[in-house]
Amino acid sequence: MVLAKDETIVKEWEYAKSRTAMGFLDKVETKSTLTVTNKRLISTSKSERKVEQQEIPIQSIKSISCSHEIPSILSVIIFIALGVLALIFAIVLLNSDEMEDGALILVALVLAVVGVCLIVAGIKRLNQGIFKMVITTTGREGEALEIGASRLFKRFAKSGKVKVQINNDVIKEIIDTLGAIVVENK
Repeated sequence: MVLAKDETIVKEWEYAKSRTAMGFLDKVETKSTLTVTNKRLISTSKSERKVEQQEIPIQSIKSISCSHEIPSILSVIIFIALGVLALIFAIVLLNSDEMEDGALILVALVLAVVGVCLIVAGIKRLNQGIFKMVITTTGREGEALEIGASRLFKRFAKSGKVKVQINNDVIKEIIDTLGAIVVENK
């Protein structure tokens, strides 16, 4: 990024990454960043194939609206607990005296598979969330700056599978500090 005369970077955050599978061996990773200088606010999504950048002058920022949502930790605990219980029951069945019965072996294997799937689903829910920010400006020129990332559901693009990973801690920091940074640099 080229800075103007007397322009300095105040804060920069990498808040999301996405990986798109374009083919069997062709994967493209995109990084999304938000940069605040003493003169501009810059949103960039950059991969080795494409760069998208939006910027607005700090002086023209009228309002900032942010939202961040993460799933309930209770659902994560329930998924993992049910998975662990299923695995425990599978182990108990495999260690029982009646293990010579083929039906019990099949039930134990099904319980083990279900248990592992529930644990994996619970762990994946820990990395989910939605982030959206809209910045409106004064005057008539330009449009509002909108950025965001979503990791609540798997997405599928026409060109392939898209996996989005957001950093919930970074997003919380953006929401907590961006307004103060803008006010200090106006």
